[in-house]
Amino acid sequence: MQARLTNYFKAGYTGLYLLSHEEFRATQEVVRAAQAAGRRCVAWDCVNGLVALDDKPFAKGGEQDVLAPLKLVLSEATVLILRDYQLFLKSPEAPVVRSLLTALDFGAGSKDRPPCTYVLISPYVQLPPELEKRFQCVEFGLPDRARLAEVFHDIAACAKVEIADLEPLLNAASGLTLKETADAAALSFVETKNCLSPQIVAREKAATLRKNGLLEVIDSQVKPEDIGGLDSLKTWVAARQSAFSQEAREWGLPLPRGFLMLGIPGCGKSTIAKATAGILGVPLLKLDAGKLFGSLVGQSEANTRAVIETAEAIAPCVLWIDELDKGFSGTQSSGSTDGGTGSRVYGTFLQWMQDKTKPVFVVATANDVSKLDSALLRKGRFDEQWFVDLPNPIERKDIWKVVTRRAGRPECYAEAELAQLVGATEGFSGAEIEAVFNDALYSAFNQSPRPKHPTVETVIKIITETTPLSTMMAEQIKCLREWCRNRAKPATAITAVAPVADLRRVLSA
Repeated sequence: MQARLTNYFKAGYTGLYLLSHEEFRATQEVVRAAQAAGRRCVAWDCVNGLVALDDKPFAKGGEQDVLAPLKLVLSEATVLILRDYQLFLKSPEAPVVRSLLTALDFGAGSKDRPPCTYVLISPYVQLPPELEKRFQCVEFGLPDRARLAEVFHDIAACAKVEIADLEPLLNAASGLTLKETADAAALSFVETKNCLSPQIVAREKAATLRKNGLLEVIDSQVKPEDIGGLDSLKTWVAARQSAFSQEAREWGLPLPRGFLMLGIPGCGKSTIAKATAGILGVPLLKLDAGKLFGSLVGQSEANTRAVIETAEAIAPCVLWIDELDKGFSGTQSSGSTDGGTGSRVYGTFLQWMQDKTKPVFVVATANDVSKLDSALLRKGRFDEQWFVDLPNPIERKDIWKVVTRRAGRPECYAEAELAQLVGATEGFSGAEIEAVFNDALYSAFNQSPRPKHPTVETVIKIITETTPLSTMMAEQIKCLREWCRNRAKPATAITAVAPVADLRRVLSA
């Protein structure tokens, strides 16, 4: 970044807009770049006025008027950092805009006036239309692993301890700013008394990501065996288990992009997303796409950049976008509803999915295919599209075993009893089967004498009183199946549903 900024200064750029939450680190880079370009560096804010950031004397100071830094008469080539100046540009008055335009014109320099580059640092872009073309926006990324390693080594040196294994700490801190990393490391020393704990750093990172509500670190313990059915999809994910390794890169294996799951609610899409991170052995980040959109001008675009930057900093990771159809619905009419913000956010995200070079594996789920744009579905965004249908008899048998095992009652039903339950829950999703068994547990708990587990009769009684989603939304499910027939792969290897009369034969096969 320092070399890039130095080149901008040498090339005579008069306006730079650094996108970063780390004002202090960004300022340090600007100062070093200014020195490398042979310029002095000065900063202005509305509290302290003009302050020199290098070791050269500077006579000015205390000019707190918002126009003061723009009227500064310079005697040598300078880089002027305008701190918090974006706040004055939210609803700018004419003198502020005109003065800044004039300053940018003069900043190019002449034989009577040395050049000056005006630098704004902010986590979001806030420029009126008159100034949009006058500033070059530069994304100032989160610190890399080498910079994070310096923080851990500095803290360990201050505490006079040795770091046994640095890699787990770097994995835990990836995606944090330097200040957040230092704070998490210091807290680790306080809680453990004498060491750096990756678990504490990871916990603090999860809490940090939850602050803005955009990304959440999911501590998922879901394993493939905890999912009934969906064997084709699980096998496909398992084949990419080592896709992020250095060996795969050296062999020339392309980075996997991810997959999109379409299907009926309650059939395991979210569970598969959680299991994918475990199979690949990487962290799981969950994105609520609807929370990308903010009320302030430029906030939505800034949120999108922050999500992409954080995901790439934490990579390799799985980025789970739940209910993609709801989060990005209405983007086609964005121009008449939100001034095009939705279209810009959606376009930025699509472009990133197409061009991303960092190992971020995107797993998206959707229920309503009518809201999905064709640009999202084409090859290149995702490696594959999967259709998750209602479980067939074989899968329902697996689901019943998973549900009873999760409830602490493994193998509580014999094969013949399982066949009865499988037949009675035709058209039920996995979530509905689990809900039925939970209701049966409540019913059994209130019986006297209390059985060890609900009887088959109790469970079937509850099943007959339950109306599954496949009955309530039969027309919508039929349309979804028709749409996915030639557009998505079935997530299960067994697509034919056996008649109820043949269940015993199928289950014993």
